[in-house]
Amino acid sequence: MSLAKEILELSVQALQQDYPTYQFMVQRDIAWILQKKMIELIEKKGYALEVYQDYPLKRGGKEYNEHELVVVSQGMNYRDMFKSSSQVELVVRVLFEPSRHRRDICEYHLPRVLMPQFFSQVNELKSLVEMNKAKDTKLILVDEYSRHRHQLNQEEQMDWQSWGSYDDPGLNVSVLVI
Repeated sequence: MSLAKEILELSVQALQQDYPTYQFMVQRDIAWILQKKMIELIEKKGYALEVYQDYPLKRGGKEYNEHELVVVSQGMNYRDMFKSSSQVELVVRVLFEPSRHRRDICEYHLPRVLMPQFFSQVNELKSLVEMNKAKDTKLILVDEYSRHRHQLNQEEQMDWQSWGSYDDPGLNVSVLVI
């Protein structure tokens, strides 16, 4: 396992432990917490890595990916990505589906993660590896009431993590990391 994937895995485990202490509203909230945890672990372990939010991976790509984290070798400049030989260590995209039972979220705006969007994200991440822009990619879907777990498993078998209810009847958190 690469150092970047190790740091991500440990950060996701820490997120799972602390999940009830957060009140996530949007996917960027989760990405921000993961970024903080990844930076803490990188510093603690002394790894020569850096984590950025919305790091440019190609020239002219001006879209804002607030829910994307990119792990690079320490000292890598984003301009290096415009050279054909440069690769980032890991690209992580975070998707978030809040529970429809939350009082602070209007059910009218749910679901937030739509299946065409989900599969588009998966394909885009795969293309980054195929184009040699990233050594690896991960998509994390945090689904607070397991809305998509059944739907996606009908499409193809996926390995979901059950994080449980955290003693909250409005939660049944499932997480997919692919």
